[in-house]
Amino acid sequence: MKKLIFLLLLFSFAYSNGSFAQGTLTFEGEYESGKATYEYVQGDMQQRLLSGKFQYKEIRDIPTRNSENEILITGNFINDKKHLAWGYTIKSMVDTGLTESIIGNYLEGQKSGLWTQRIRSNADDHEVKVVQASFIKNQFRGPFKFTFENPISVNIKKLNITGSFDAKGLMDGDWNINYTNGIDEEFKDVMKFQHGVMAYRSFHNMTKGEVLETVNEVDFLNSFFINLDRLDSFSIVDDKKYGSKSKTIDHPILKEVFKVWTELTPVNITNEYNASIPNGIIKKGEMVSKKVLEMNAEIIDWKETPKGKKEYEKQLSIQKAYDTKINVANIQYDQKNYRQALPLYKEALAIKNESFANKRIAVINEFLKVEEEKKQFITVINSRYELWKGNEKMLAAEDYYGKKNHLYEASIIALDFEKKQLLSAHQETRAFIERRAMDELTVESLRGFQTVLDEVIRLQDQIKALTKREDTKELEKTLKKMEDASAISKTIMAG
Repeated sequence: MKKLIFLLLLFSFAYSNGSFAQGTLTFEGEYESGKATYEYVQGDMQQRLLSGKFQYKEIRDIPTRNSENEILITGNFINDKKHLAWGYTIKSMVDTGLTESIIGNYLEGQKSGLWTQRIRSNADDHEVKVVQASFIKNQFRGPFKFTFENPISVNIKKLNITGSFDAKGLMDGDWNINYTNGIDEEFKDVMKFQHGVMAYRSFHNMTKGEVLETVNEVDFLNSFFINLDRLDSFSIVDDKKYGSKSKTIDHPILKEVFKVWTELTPVNITNEYNASIPNGIIKKGEMVSKKVLEMNAEIIDWKETPKGKKEYEKQLSIQKAYDTKINVANIQYDQKNYRQALPLYKEALAIKNESFANKRIAVINEFLKVEEEKKQFITVINSRYELWKGNEKMLAAEDYYGKKNHLYEASIIALDFEKKQLLSAHQETRAFIERRAMDELTVESLRGFQTVLDEVIRLQDQIKALTKREDTKELEKTLKKMEDASAISKTIMAG
């Protein structure tokens, strides 16, 4: 007995929590403003989820159609969402009335595939309105056609529209609008779009022969899309960087024509071109989005795009850091502290590669190269100068020459001449060296000074060598007869 009671309680608990799957149920009765028959299942929380066939009927007095109308809606649901084929019919109950129908498909609550809307006269089968539009997940795609004619309308009496949308739901290619307003003026609006951006427009009042608006950006847009970076969505045209952004359509007629497909409330059934689409009579299970109307786009400065703004802000930050480093480097450069300026310019270059920093680095490197070359010359010159001075002191002593008196006399004349030449020609260079006035020195002046020093030292070395030779009698005889210092120097060097 206790076991039986336990099993009954367990069964009751499982049933109350939906553990046992339930089949499809059917409802038939009052629904909205009419009557409906539909299939449904119970959800986990015992809520009613429409799933299966749906049918709705209503008799509604529609003032704009001057009679009572029979509304018939058939379709399917899945998980409380409109799904597969749906049909909406609004038929006047008098022979002089109108019949409106719309058929299309849903995919889990979103329009998908071709939709067709028609309004025709019951009396003569004349079509007042025919619309064909294709969708993918509620977004317009592919061709769009619209024809409308109502001679007694006070707004628009006649309207014809043809155009198409690209894969992203943006107006693309040729769009042609011809319409007649309430006072019988005819208008023609020819437009061309490239992925939502208007490339061309020619808008005329045909009745008055007036040009109302012209646009021609075809060449610019061709360049924009040819150069478009598909990854980052930017394009460079005439050295300027551009981006694009979507925008809601603002064409006064097209906006009215399209927005009725995106609105479920209020349902305004009229005989005008912008009357509500009747699928709004059953709102349940249908998803809409205002973003559907973002079917236009505009080209903007790259800095105005989200990516461009971040990129621009980053560039500003980099430029600020670069400028800060450059300014400090320039101070050192202007004060001729080149060794301090060089690493600062290199740091600036690491932040941003700009020609100014590169040029300054090149100038400093050249300067430092020359400075190093000057220092090397100065080191050699100082060494050679000391050698020359030492030789000069040694060669000024007569006893250094032994018995070679004529060589001594000639050498004193030649060395004195070369000394005067050396000091007179390079006195300024020597003074700059002694003062370490590096800016006043040039490589050329130092090279010239070293060259003359080397020549004088070679003369000294030759004299030293002659003092050690035994066979100088003929040379001395020649030198004895000579008085010209320059000639003496040449003879000694040749000796």
